[in-house]
Parts: sequence; structure tokens; C-alpha cells
Amino acid sequence: APGLIPRICQGLYARMESSGDDKTEFRTEVSYLEIYNERVGDLLRPAKGREKFNLKVREHPKEGPYVQDLTKHVVKDYEGIGNLMEEGNTNRTVASTNMNDVSSRSHAIFTILFTQAKFYTDMPSETVSKIHLVDLAGRLVTLMTNSISPADVNYSETLSTLRYANRAKNIINKPTVNEDPNVRLIRELRAEIDRLKVLLQAHGQDGVGELGAAEESQMTEKLHENEARVEELTKNWTSKWRETQKIIEERALGFRLRGSFFFNGVRASSFGLH
Repeated sequence: APGLIPRICQGLYARMESSGDDKTEFRTEVSYLEIYNERVGDLLRPAKGREKFNLKVREHPKEGPYVQDLTKHVVKDYEGIGNLMEEGNTNRTVASTNMNDVSSRSHAIFTILFTQAKFYTDMPSETVSKIHLVDLAGRLVTLMTNSISPADVNYSETLSTLRYANRAKNIINKPTVNEDPNVRLIRELRAEIDRLKVLLQAHGQDGVGELGAAEESQMTEKLHENEARVEELTKNWTSKWRETQKIIEERALGFRLRGSFFFNGVRASSFGLH
């Protein structure tokens, strides 16, 4: 039966297909790494020269930890994720144990970068979700799932697994909303536009405001500047998203013609072609 990671990915695409929202567009990218003997390796990098890469873990001031030079792979459907996962598993370090002849000896992280983009009330909306699916050496962990054995010959491995699970319960997740900076700026400008309109309208209708002619002129000028800025940012966001989607389609077409290939360090993958 499929494991948790394939089922999670399958569910993700099933939800996209059943959303029925033609105004929402999606983009999915994946990466796959392993940690073995304190070395970080890219499981989806071409086999030639892979052993020379020992990737560095860096800390971004806002986005947190990340792995420098880790490849991201654009996928179009669930089968694309499945094929990349299979490729990564083939490249992963394994060994034989009492409980499993091909037990994974490395920790692995399969990351899905999922982007949803649409216009909401005439304003661009872009939300980015990053899902890290972690498979520890000999154990599979998402929320907190561990495989153990009742056999006495597996006592030490089972005990080690349970001890780890007990420590993992102390881990606290702090989710944050990932949003395109331009989209956030557009939202803030729209709020400022609405505020200025309310002030100017109240002053013009009731005369209750204490705006002088110079201040009213400044507010009107600021209002027009914000509106022009919103229009410019919206056009830029739309153009950027369309261009990205065009590149994805071109890469998918290239795969159909030539098979999997790398372009600017990012491999396009579109499966389900056979």
C-alpha cells in the first residue's frame, strides 16, 4: 500500500482538481534531500558528480533555515511527484537491519512548495505553503507516526523509536502565513486608499472635517499616487505569474519531446505520458 507521503501528495492534487474554481491557479515545486553522517545531499541532483556536493544549511532572517543550492523541481501532476520520489528513494542510502532488509540509513526531507494565486475582490492574492515531509532513518514521521515491532529480536530498535517519539512530543510548531511581498503591499495600499476616500468624502459632504485646502490637496494627491502604485503592482504581479506559468508549460512540453531535463538548475517534470 502507498505510504503517507504518496497519499498526502495524491490528496493535494485531488483537492486541486475538485476545487472547481477556474479563477485559481496552482504551482507545485518539490525538493528531496538526505542527511547522512552529518552531510546533506540532494537526492534529485543528476547522478554524475552528486557525491561531490555537500550542501550547506543556512539561516534566512525571515524565512528561517534553508539548504543552499538544493534543486527545486516543477511538477504538473501527482504522477510527477511520484516519479521524483521514486528517483530520490533510489539514490538514498540504505542498509540491512533485523526489521528491514533495505532500511533507510539516512534522514530524508521531501519538501513541497505549493502556491495558489487568484484575484480576490479585484486584488491579487498569492499564498505559498511549504510542506516538509520527514522520513527519519528507519522511521517515517509526518505528524508523529512510528513503526515498531512486537518481536523480542527487535527490542532495541523499538525502544529507540519510542524514546525518540517521546522527545518529539516536545517539538512546538509555529505556523506563519507566507505571502508575496507585493501582494501584501497592494493590500496595505488599498486600505490606505479606502481611508483617504472616507476622510475626503466626509469633508466634502458634511464640512465637519478640519481639513484645510492645502491638506486636502495633499491627501488627494496621495490618493492618486496610491491608486497608480496599486495599478502598477497589480500589472507586475499578473505579468510575473503568467510568465512563470508559461515557463512551466514550456518545460512540460520539453519533457514530452526529450524526457526529463534541467533548465537553469530546475528540472521540469511532467509524468503520466506513457
